[in-house]
Parts: sequence; structure tokens; C-alpha cells
Amino acid sequence: MCPRTHCHRLRLRDNALLDLIQRVQLEAGHADVSMVASFNLAARVPQGHVTVREVYGLYYYENTLVVVELTGRQLKDALEHSARYFLPYEPGRTPAELIDNKIPGYNFDMPKACRTKSTSPTPTAIAS
Repeated sequence: MCPRTHCHRLRLRDNALLDLIQRVQLEAGHADVSMVASFNLAARVPQGHVTVREVYGLYYYENTLVVVELTGRQLKDALEHSARYFLPYEPGRTPAELIDNKIPGYNFDMPKACRTKSTSPTPTAIAS
């Protein structure tokens, strides 16, 4: 397991590994938005040759790419659900101090959009 502050940092900053997963989901799913959770925060992929074991080490569980169509309201609700991972903002507190430790990290999905659309009620394709 990784030290607590390092684990939280992976959910607070941009991460090249999760960016790669997001890009794969967006492209393979032909989606507008990708939602990804970082299940194994201790996983590392070394520079150079990468083994299948290291790739499988990113997630503890088997995952399947699923694409669903959501309305803007449903997407907002999904984002609000993920935002529960954080406590209300208080000036002077660090980002790591704003994490609600009662919310499991696997319930925190990080979104990425490949393109934006108008805020019409038409469905948006989501890869997760």
C-alpha cells in the first residue's frame, strides 16, 4: 500500500497513467466523456519494457469498457457523486485535508472530455 499522502495526491493531480486509460476509453468507446477511478494507487509502470502483470496491476478487479448515453443532468449527477469524496472547501486547508476519508476512493471517478457540446438535453456518450 502506498503512503496516505501519496495516494491522495494521485487523485488530486493530473496523472499520466490515468490520462492514458482515459484516452483509451475515449477512443475505443467513441465517447465524449470518460470516467475513471484509480483503484490501485500503489501501481507503478516502469519506464521501458512493460509486462502484462504490470498492466493488470493497475486494477485489482477485471474491468470491461462500457459506453452509456447520459443526459446532461445524469452526467452532472455522476460528477456530484464523485465530488462527495471531498469535504466542503475551507480556506487555508490543503487539498489532501479536504478529502472525506469516509468515502471510499474507488467511488471517486475522474472525468475527462475529448470535446465539448452544447448543454442541450441530448444524451452524451460516456465510457467507464
